[in-house]
Amino acid sequence: MTKAIANNKKRDFKSFFQKVGSAAMLPISLLPIAGIILGISSLLQPSLTKDILSIISISIFGILPISFAMSFSFKFSDESGMSVLNSLMIYFIFIGIQSAFITQLDSYFWKLEGWHFTSIIGFSVLNTSIFGGMAIGLTAAYIQNKWYGEIYKYISYTALISITVSFAFILIWPGINQLIYYFGEGVNKLPFGLNSFLYGFTNRLLLPFGMHSLLIPVFNHTAAGGVMIVNGEIVAQGNSQIWLAMNDMGMSFDVLRNNGGGSFIWEGNSVYITPGTNPSSYQQGFFPVMIFGFPTAGYFMQRKYDDKKTKAMIMLASITPMMTGITEPFEYLFVFTSPSLYLLHAIYTGLSFMLMDISGASIWLSSGWMFDIILFGILPHHISGMATNYWTVFYVGAIMIPLYGATFHYLYKKET
Repeated sequence: MTKAIANNKKRDFKSFFQKVGSAAMLPISLLPIAGIILGISSLLQPSLTKDILSIISISIFGILPISFAMSFSFKFSDESGMSVLNSLMIYFIFIGIQSAFITQLDSYFWKLEGWHFTSIIGFSVLNTSIFGGMAIGLTAAYIQNKWYGEIYKYISYTALISITVSFAFILIWPGINQLIYYFGEGVNKLPFGLNSFLYGFTNRLLLPFGMHSLLIPVFNHTAAGGVMIVNGEIVAQGNSQIWLAMNDMGMSFDVLRNNGGGSFIWEGNSVYITPGTNPSSYQQGFFPVMIFGFPTAGYFMQRKYDDKKTKAMIMLASITPMMTGITEPFEYLFVFTSPSLYLLHAIYTGLSFMLMDISGASIWLSSGWMFDIILFGILPHHISGMATNYWTVFYVGAIMIPLYGATFHYLYKKET
């Protein structure tokens, strides 16, 4: 009986984090569109069109916490539309209370710096990023699941719990945010691109459990991936957002590489970027694997079969990531049947991330396909002078080809 209870708890724990990953991917899936719009606008000459495109894309990133609140409430309330609407109301209460008490917070509880704050739809609030959105979404889902159908309780508990959660964040979040910042600072300072290796390696290890998407928002859209502060105001948090902010401002990545991060002056502006940060280092490692590693692996896999349809299916699956950024169709061909082979694939992915990082590349990734290299690598480098060093993809890709070729030639067996 005890063993059965333990197994049930284990399944519930795994199911919870799989649902978290699924909820996180809903708003994250919108960001490539915003990134592409911002990438196009950065290539244009100053004009009304450029300003409009920039505002549209930045607005999508600006409401990311609200998107997380809506997505989490939707996923954890059996996809209830009422819960989504409730999450919006709770979030407005959340930021409204923060805005009203922000001066008292700074005076009596914490000594806060500029990066502790941000602006959301005109409110000056604590920089709770996506974590605040997740908390509000889960709160709305809990209220929905607990009191839906009891209108008076639903309304009363919504108000009571909303206010409680808001004040709880006011009291404890600055300390938590400080820890997240220190964590990001420590991780980014790891030598020899070890932080990038660990990210790529862990990302792939979590894929079979459906939890790889948990890393994406944390390192790319929170202080865990670094912060960028300009003239005392936080303009970006997370590895991905720092790339987009620098690109939008026209600040070459060489400026960051030469300064090593920290505080520096750029065109009369006081800039601070978390030391050790390489924008896109938690994204670009997928390029060599998807474009060079997977097709090579697919070629050696299909050689083990005689059936033409099977051969075609494997090759199609192996080039799908290159064209769409979707890796699962190919990885699922061997992830469960050959764990040792998948472990090597995870190591190679980590190696790709590390080599791209230490080689000085900075290429933003929307979905991992070849189009990204043009829009976020070649064009920014030659037109905007962003020094993305896009050619590194091909150097690292030349290393991935023999690694994946030898591994899948000797270890992949068609019985699997």
